[in-house]
Amino acid sequence: MATAMEDVERAEGTALTRAAQHGDPAAPGLLLERHRPGMRAVALSVLGPGPGPGPDVDDVMQVAALVALRRIGDVRDPAVVGAWPRMVVRDGSYEDAGRRAAGGGKSAGGA
Repeated sequence: MATAMEDVERAEGTALTRAAQHGDPAAPGLLLERHRPGMRAVALSVLGPGPGPGPDVDDVMQVAALVALRRIGDVRDPAVVGAWPRMVVRDGSYEDAGRRAAGGGKSAGGA
């Protein structure tokens, strides 16, 4: 059973997602900032901390943010939007890890 705080957070996430889908220019940034810690945790769990501050993780996070911004209209259930950016990061992290393992570079954007 959800706590009152979880209900409030879900309602806020739903409102931000709908605002972003309807063109509110501030909503996408607020939404991404809200989910950044979970997104970063997913990237770190797949890619590891790396030798330094984590350019691979930062690259994956940046690409995931761009994908999320472009595809915010594809979110069908705004109440569960938190899982969506983490999924985008997970997929990008695995692509990045696979590219590095194949010797094709290390950047999430392919650069």
